[in-house]
Amino acid sequence: MAVGTPKIAIIGSGVSGLALACFLHQNGIPYIVYEAEEHLTSRKQGGPVNVHYETGERVLRALGLFEKYKTSTYTSGCEVNSIGDRHGKLLLHHSEDGGNSYPGSDAPLVDRVELRRLLLGAIPANTVHWGSKVKTIMVVEDNTYDLTFSNGSSATGFHLIVGADGAWSKVRSLLTDVTPTYTGLAYLETEIQDLQKASTEILGLIQRGSYYYLDPGNNLVVQRDGDRTIWIYPIVTKPEEWFKNPPLDLKDVAETKKRFVEEDWKDWSDELKNIIINSDTEFTPRGFYTLPIGHKWEHRAGVTLVGDAAHLMTPHGGMGANLALMDGYDLGEVIVQTARQYHWETGAKFVHGGGLSRAVKRYEDTMFPRAELYATRTARNRGFFHSENAAATFAGLTKDKESF
Repeated sequence: MAVGTPKIAIIGSGVSGLALACFLHQNGIPYIVYEAEEHLTSRKQGGPVNVHYETGERVLRALGLFEKYKTSTYTSGCEVNSIGDRHGKLLLHHSEDGGNSYPGSDAPLVDRVELRRLLLGAIPANTVHWGSKVKTIMVVEDNTYDLTFSNGSSATGFHLIVGADGAWSKVRSLLTDVTPTYTGLAYLETEIQDLQKASTEILGLIQRGSYYYLDPGNNLVVQRDGDRTIWIYPIVTKPEEWFKNPPLDLKDVAETKKRFVEEDWKDWSDELKNIIINSDTEFTPRGFYTLPIGHKWEHRAGVTLVGDAAHLMTPHGGMGANLALMDGYDLGEVIVQTARQYHWETGAKFVHGGGLSRAVKRYEDTMFPRAELYATRTARNRGFFHSENAAATFAGLTKDKESF
C-alpha cells in the first residue's frame, strides 16, 4: 500500500456499499466490505426495487455494468404503473388507450438480490468478509479506527469507516443520536412464487409492473416482475407492536390470511382479497420507518454514511435503491478525484493532511440536499396514498412525472 493510500472499511454489502466498493476497485483504491450476514441469500430481503434511468441506472452505466444488468437482472416491460381503488377499479392502467393511458415510468422492477449479485460480481470475492457483524468501533490516538466483530475477529487502522449498514446502522451512532421513527404503517409481505399454479383471474388482473390499490386506511401494492414472482404488500395502519408481535398465528398460513382479510379488508373487493388469500408463501411482518426529513450530521473526519443509514425513507417515492447507488458512487468519485489532486500515490498528505476528510465532506454536502428533496417528496406521496381521494390523487400525480 502506498504511503498516502487510505484504508477504508465499508460496513454493509447493500447496494450503496457495493457501488462504493466497485468504484474504488476500478480506481485501485483498497477497501474491505464487512457484512454481518453469512452469505447473499441468508435472509429474506423483500421484493423488487425500482431502478430509475437518471439515477440508479446512471450509476450502473458509469460502473460499466449496464449491459450485464440489461440482459440478466431485470425483465423488460415491468416498469409500468397501474392505480386503482379498493373496489378494484383502475383509474390509470398501462393497457388502456386514450386519456387515461400511462405507458410506463423509467424505472423497471429489479430483484434486489440480483442487483446485489451484479455488483458483487464486479469486485474480487476476497474483499467481502461475510459473517462479520460489527461489535465495536473505537477511535485510536492517531485518528484511525479499530473494529471488533461478533465472531471474535478484529481489524485495525482504518482512515475511513463508511456506514452502509442500513436502517439500524451501527455506524450512525458515531455521528448522531437520531434513530428511525415508526410511521404507523405496517405490512405483511407475501408472494405468489409459482405463477404456473396461479389462477388465471389473478394473472389477468396483475399483468406486469406495479399495481397500487389505494384507500385512506389500507393500501394493497402488488408487483409482478415478468414471469418470476408476484409480490404482495397488504399495508395497514397499525401500532408498532402489531407487526412486532402480530396477533395472528403466522405458522397457520391459510387460516392467518383468511382471518387477516376478514378483519382488516372486509370492505375491499373479493378479487383483491383473493390476491392476498391465494398467495403461496407465509406472511413476513414489516414496518415502515423513517429518519427525519433533512437529517444531517456535523462532519466528522473518518466516518460517513450512505444509503438508508444516512436517509431512511419509506418506499412511497421509489427512490431508496437509486439514492443508495448514487451515494456509493458519488462518495467513491470524490475520494478518487481528491486523491489525485493530492498526488496520493507518492505522499501521505491526502490521508493525514485532511484531503480524505475534505473529500468526504464534499460528498456529504451534495448528498444532504438531495436526500432532503426526495424525503420530502416521499413523505408527501405517503400522505397521498392514505388521503380521502387517494387513488385519484395519486393517478394524477403519477402522470405528472416531474412532480412525482
